[in-house]
Amino acid sequence: MRRLFGFQARLLFWKEIRQVTRSPVAILNAVALPGALVFLAPILSLVASVLHPEPLHVPALEASLPGFQHLATMQDFVLYVSMPMFFVIACLLTCALIAASILVSERERRSVELLAALPVGMVEVVSAKLLATLATAAAMILPMYAIDAIMVLLLTQAGTSYVGTAAFMVVAALLGATATTLLVALTARDSRTATYLSGLLAVPGLFVSSLCVVFVPGDARFVVLGMVMLAMAGTALIIGARRLGLERYLL
Repeated sequence: MRRLFGFQARLLFWKEIRQVTRSPVAILNAVALPGALVFLAPILSLVASVLHPEPLHVPALEASLPGFQHLATMQDFVLYVSMPMFFVIACLLTCALIAASILVSERERRSVELLAALPVGMVEVVSAKLLATLATAAAMILPMYAIDAIMVLLLTQAGTSYVGTAAFMVVAALLGATATTLLVALTARDSRTATYLSGLLAVPGLFVSSLCVVFVPGDARFVVLGMVMLAMAGTALIIGARRLGLERYLL
């Protein structure tokens, strides 16, 4: 644990942060996607549901599913179906795009061998990159979610339970998405491959998220989704650290 938060690891972390902030493409990726999925889409949907409070017509088959049984209005659909999916997709894809810039940059510049010459281990190198990915994604997504939470409290009757459980899900999704990028770091050799693999690894998370939205009612779906994302994070870290091996990063 000391190695992950030691002086050398902190230096590497800030080096990665500077690398991201100096890349216009990385900054654009980190802002545009969450800006659309976490800021614009939820707020516009909430405002539309307030201006047009129409009842929700759910087909009989879908209405029998636990996740849809208590959805009476379009606002309910926005709160409990659209917004969870917006948040999960934004976390998974934002971390993937940032990681494509951070994790494989040395390979593309053919300077990955220099990392091995540093007086730090590969644990510190990869950990610094993962933490930089997480910090950058969180710095973009969490403030936008805070605005969503304020709008939910002002415009709906969802209350603090909704906001709190949704916040737990967002943080867990960021952790899960960041952890899966470890597998990308150990596999991809260029940004294009990293982006493709990151999108591919996001598919299971999106599928499970859809199942939670369909089969888990109310605010509990956010808790279940958060636990699923944390389980995904743990699985990715175990596979990356034990089965693939951090030395693969140098290959």
